[in-house]
Amino acid sequence: MNIGLIPNGEPGVFRSLLLPEIADAMVNDERIIGLAVTIDNTAVGAIAGIPEEHRLLILSFYVAPEYRRRQVGTLLMNTMIDISKNLMLGIEIAYTVTEEEHKTLQPFLEHLNFREEAHEKAIYITTVQQAVQILPQNNSKKIGLSFSQLDDYILSKATKMAMRNFDQIPEGGLESKHVARDVSVAIIKDNEISAYIAVEQSRSGELIISAIKADQCSPSEFIRLLHSDLFLLKHKYPPETKLICQAVKTEGFALLKRLLSDCLEQVSYTYYRAL
Repeated sequence: MNIGLIPNGEPGVFRSLLLPEIADAMVNDERIIGLAVTIDNTAVGAIAGIPEEHRLLILSFYVAPEYRRRQVGTLLMNTMIDISKNLMLGIEIAYTVTEEEHKTLQPFLEHLNFREEAHEKAIYITTVQQAVQILPQNNSKKIGLSFSQLDDYILSKATKMAMRNFDQIPEGGLESKHVARDVSVAIIKDNEISAYIAVEQSRSGELIISAIKADQCSPSEFIRLLHSDLFLLKHKYPPETKLICQAVKTEGFALLKRLLSDCLEQVSYTYYRAL
């Protein structure tokens, strides 16, 4: 079993062991540190990380299934830990997996003295049907308008206000072409948007709640707005359509998480190992 650096510029035979976007990034970004393990001249595992402020962030980590539980992953991670020590950095790994996969990876990382951290960008997933079924039915009278009923001026004005107040907004603003306007909803007060739930659809078909603003409405109003949104989603998409939420430190997401806690499954995790 041999371990060595993956040359920056072109990962070559190790490309298949890296996330595609990381393999591509290594072509132009010399900061990325890549390591690979070979057994009998066969590439069997790879890891890549990048120094970032106080940490070495793991970007990609993979061992071929037939070579797992043979110390390949341990060798890769321990070598990257040694590099982080030489750089005087802690080391962090964040990944998106199923709960069952997490149960496998968690003891491996904890054995290497990594500790799970609550992360403001943790990702949760449910389905449209599960969200509709779990949402409390009291205060169920719907309120709000879909973005498709609002003109760009109102959406643009709300985007500018949100940026000034450091509120969460989708990339490109509420008026972005990536926002699914017919299933994104807002409360209008005094001809201005006071609360909203913005939804986007990924290329693979999942729905993403990309922004929530709820600090200027009551919890009961937000529940009714969420009912409005789920009503639109239920009537447009199949019940099994994935609904993805990314954790952010806002009142809106905290309330959403509390309301849907019984059906939200965490699928991203962050572990950190101090220097």
